[in-house]
Amino acid sequence: MNIELKRATINDIDEIIKMQKESFKHLLDRYHDDDINPYNESFEKVKYKIENYFYYFILIDGERVGAISISDKKDGSKKKNAPIYILPRFQNKGYAQLALKE
Repeated sequence: MNIELKRATINDIDEIIKMQKESFKHLLDRYHDDDINPYNESFEKVKYKIENYFYYFILIDGERVGAISISDKKDGSKKKNAPIYILPRFQNKGYAQLALKE
């Protein structure tokens, strides 16, 4: 198994939003957390993250299985990731942990 992080660009925004909705739909249905669930993130917010953070697709053997967004202020402060998600059909295989290590 080969893991790779591939930097997303603004041209990937539609796919990122689609993947994010697919990954967080079950949590929205369960908790009804409409105001904070990434499923409901606006186009503008996702666009801002792509343009201002490091947003990566998580690839396993060349297939996009999820994504991770990492903020880095470049001032020596700690980096933060939000969100990180794996598509439902690829969950529970340790891919998010591998991405964090990568």
